[in-house]
Amino acid sequence: MRIIGWIGLFHVAGFVTWMVVNIVFQIQNPIAIDQEARLSISVLDYYSQFPGYFGFDHGSKAIILLISSVIPIGIYHLCSGTRSFQMKNLIALICGSAGFIVYALSFILQAAAVSYAIKLYSQAIDETTKQFAALLIEWSMLEGGLSTSIYILANFLIGIWIILHSQALKEVGFSYRFKLFGYIVGGLLIVGYFIAWFFLMQGSQMMHDVTEVIGILFFVWLTILSISFVKGNSLIPKRVEE
Repeated sequence: MRIIGWIGLFHVAGFVTWMVVNIVFQIQNPIAIDQEARLSISVLDYYSQFPGYFGFDHGSKAIILLISSVIPIGIYHLCSGTRSFQMKNLIALICGSAGFIVYALSFILQAAAVSYAIKLYSQAIDETTKQFAALLIEWSMLEGGLSTSIYILANFLIGIWIILHSQALKEVGFSYRFKLFGYIVGGLLIVGYFIAWFFLMQGSQMMHDVTEVIGILFFVWLTILSISFVKGNSLIPKRVEE
């Protein structure tokens, strides 16, 4: 289980590192928004100056998420001795691993689509090609076609996984407070992204900041879990037989 703990810490460290890198990068290279131009054009102008940056960002995150898909497998194995929880344990395993994989797929598709749009825009010799690149950026990233839409599905699955396995982990030695925190984080992921889906259907991503905060709570939950695994705390193999 220590390996699972290190993978969890790697997940959190990887995403937090990219958050810091992106903040520093944007401070050092602020984007200039032309109020008279389409936002997508400003985005294309910006990323055309740094070819490969967006693809490397999202591509590396996709790799982290694919590696993280083994975390639910480890917890499934840890909790597999609780007979009364076998069905829920299997559902948690499927939802958790599928959630990470779907999330990774979203980042892969975004990296491919946006990198292609940036390349088209940079090499375009006619206005039609530039407008197509702008539309691709708008749909895939700015309007949530390959970002928020797939994030919603992924976070639904991850939310279910957190709730179910938080319950199971209580049975193998984790505290009631950790179980309750898992319920809160999982519930917020489901409710928050359900509301985000509602607004996305209206053509709005106004829930973005809220879902980012919920994502930080998930990092806290995963960090606590991972540190416990690495230290060996709460991992006495007392398989509950009922």
